[in-house]
Amino acid sequence: MTLDRLFRFDLKLLVGFIALLEERSASRAALRLHLSQSAISKLLGRLRELFDDPLFVRVTHGLEPTPRAIQLEGGIRLALRQLMSAVEPEIFSPEHSQRHFVLASIGSAYPVLLTGLFGRIQTLAPGVTMNCYDWQPDSINQLQQGRIELAVIAKEVTDNPTYGTSGLPRSLRYRELAEDRNVCLMRKGHPALSDTTWDLATYLRQLHVQVYCEGRDYWLLDYRLDQMNLRRNITVRVPDFYAALSICEHSDLIFTALNLFAGEALKHHAVVQLPLPFSLEPVTYLLVWHERYDNDSAHIWLRERIIEHVGSQMVPEASKQL
Repeated sequence: MTLDRLFRFDLKLLVGFIALLEERSASRAALRLHLSQSAISKLLGRLRELFDDPLFVRVTHGLEPTPRAIQLEGGIRLALRQLMSAVEPEIFSPEHSQRHFVLASIGSAYPVLLTGLFGRIQTLAPGVTMNCYDWQPDSINQLQQGRIELAVIAKEVTDNPTYGTSGLPRSLRYRELAEDRNVCLMRKGHPALSDTTWDLATYLRQLHVQVYCEGRDYWLLDYRLDQMNLRRNITVRVPDFYAALSICEHSDLIFTALNLFAGEALKHHAVVQLPLPFSLEPVTYLLVWHERYDNDSAHIWLRERIIEHVGSQMVPEASKQL
């Protein structure tokens, strides 16, 4: 059947056909479909014209399907089931799903926000699989193209589109996961610790290690310093947080990092944390996805699990530091 013929085809005819098959009575089929006796008679007439067959013949107890009607039944039932499946909202069953997800995240989010998440997902949905990638300069485009389904990123709470959420494409949706702030990490025994004051002048006298952020080595921090005609002396730039932490731990370079990441670093590395010695907007971790997944039941389920998990990670002690 050609597309133009399908366009002129009335779906109600197939629904009426199944009702007549099941009820074997024009009056009962009319009652079931909330139609008049006249309307069901006209529907049957159109069916007979469409299939060039009587389809139903009158017998003493109602209607009897013809061999042609019996032959049509299986295909029409299958077509209606497939159509219902296509137009009805998908019901996601995590315990039975084989869904595969593609995620991306900035490096600092894995240890501070996503620890334990993947084990939880595996318990709830053992057939679900994931590919997880580092957040890269092209990841925004990949989100828009559907090659990445979900991302965890960090944006400063600022109107500056380069660093804030206003710079995100309008087709992307997001939920705030946690708020954070910048702090300074340095090795134990760092010379700056012997200074009587830890202020902006002391901070700027130090050498710094910087992490690329979305392909940039220039953060809002540096933009704000520029506005004051000031600049950090960044001598090393690296692609991830742990590389910067290692350099900081084994040199006199200062690493300006997010507080939640710093809290994890203090547990396992010989570093000391000091506050950033000037006022700067906070940073927000965001869960980001494309609008095409707004009503995807599996996607909604995973987003809810991530939001739920991050919320459980934000214990009162950590929340007070935000």
